[in-house]
Amino acid sequence: MILPDYVKKVIAALTEQGHEAYTAGGCVRDALLGLTPHDYDVTTSATPDEMRLAFADFSVHDTGLKHGTLTIVVDNVPVEVTTYRIDGVYSDNRRPDCVTFTRNLYEDLCRRDFTINAMAYNDDSGVTDLLKGREDLANNLIRAVGDPRERFREDGLRILRALRFAATYGLTIEPDTATAARELRALLQGISKERIIQEFNKLILGDVFYVFTEYNDVLSMFLPEVDFAAVAPEVNALPADRIARLAALFKPQDSETARKALKRLKYDRFTLKETCFAVTYRGLSITPRELAVTGGELYESGLRGSAISDTLAQLFQAVIDGKCSNDKRVLLDLCKEFGFAEPAQGKES
Repeated sequence: MILPDYVKKVIAALTEQGHEAYTAGGCVRDALLGLTPHDYDVTTSATPDEMRLAFADFSVHDTGLKHGTLTIVVDNVPVEVTTYRIDGVYSDNRRPDCVTFTRNLYEDLCRRDFTINAMAYNDDSGVTDLLKGREDLANNLIRAVGDPRERFREDGLRILRALRFAATYGLTIEPDTATAARELRALLQGISKERIIQEFNKLILGDVFYVFTEYNDVLSMFLPEVDFAAVAPEVNALPADRIARLAALFKPQDSETARKALKRLKYDRFTLKETCFAVTYRGLSITPRELAVTGGELYESGLRGSAISDTLAQLFQAVIDGKCSNDKRVLLDLCKEFGFAEPAQGKES
């Protein structure tokens, strides 16, 4: 694992003061998978006060002091550094109410969600794998750390994260973890919609066939409108495009169901609009954007405002109903019949 210089500087600043320090979590997992990590988190035996002393020459921000996390800016790159800790009760099903600092790396790794995310690394020790995460990764398995029911009750989003890792990395969820995910799937209904779609947006871009077919009941906790098992082959065959894959979850032309479902999940307006557009015209051989007449040409014909979109909608419906061909001259003549506009001059092709 080749660490960036800014990460090496963070670890060196801590170890020079006699503290343990490792990169941990997803960056180690990704490196072992041959992927380039997007970011690096550091875990250390140093307390926050000891960290401040070690990082006296750096810019330090208290971004999560309650949970032992400081953000250190090195070479203009922010790095989160967290004290080894033991988590208390998760009363909000998201973060522990309190934490206890520890000097023991093993105790810190035991609080993490899955074994593949519970490995640590530094250049002196190499990979520290006390929970057999490397073995699970080699066997293409996702396994909860300790009791999966306890891990999922701490934070129900971990159920969806397990499915996301399975789709993203082509892994299988080991039986006990899978059983716990199904038993406790209702926990997903108490998770904020923003956190749900953050995970689901990543999941849907992966190899979804296994997850959709095996965990339809889990995914239905937040998208009951979708039969995931039924749409799995079609979604999986599509390019990794978020809008196209979201649209493929719903029945062709059933944009109203898609709109209500995505709005309930608090998707942004752009995603809502583009997905509903794709659903409306999914399965058809022509879309409104392929009409031989454009909105600009209708504007030149004298149309203004909503009359332009109304005309384009009627023209498109006429084409897909087989009432006319997608020919510019034919369509412009049809506009006259609609009473919306005179045919534009000099625009024939």
